[in-house]
Amino acid sequence: MIGGQPFWRDIDVAPVPRAPVREEPVDPDYVAAATAIWFVCALWDVDQNALFSRRRADRLVQARALVTWILRTDPAGAISYPKIGRALGGRDHTAIMNLHRMAIRLRLEDGEFARTCTAINMERGSSKETHHGN
Repeated sequence: MIGGQPFWRDIDVAPVPRAPVREEPVDPDYVAAATAIWFVCALWDVDQNALFSRRRADRLVQARALVTWILRTDPAGAISYPKIGRALGGRDHTAIMNLHRMAIRLRLEDGEFARTCTAINMERGSSKETHHGN
């Protein structure tokens, strides 16, 4: 303080020029993927960085499978395997196909996974799934 006033009051600062904002349409698939990833990480208490990592702990692989299942069975339309792969840390589409098959198998064999999928379908207001996954 100088003379009871904050010293920065007397400093002339030129306004910072702002870059023009490009108004590009947002890809709805990107929004859906980001939402599904956030939801699964919060629901299963999984760190998002760990979800994107190359680690293969069972809980992480199952969380990735759930994200894939959510995005492939979306009533608004299934998101492609390559797009899901990009959303999940740059994985190849064949890895996502395997995760989708795993999700279908887990729905049949794992009670917790099946209950989670059923609850998601109920929340979506959809009792019947699309042809993209069980």
